[in-house]
Amino acid sequence: MKEGKNLELKADITNTFLKTVSAFANYDGGKIILGIADNGEVIGF
Repeated sequence: MKEGKNLELKADITNTFLKTVSAFANYDGGKIILGIADNGEVIGF
């Protein structure tokens, strides 16, 4: 799984997560998947 303009991977909920949600809502949508590190490792939530 690779991040792109319509996919964001987040390990946990932080201020960065909230900014990402706002950006996706104001752009063209997309998917944010929680519990996955940037390298694609599933770490859980």
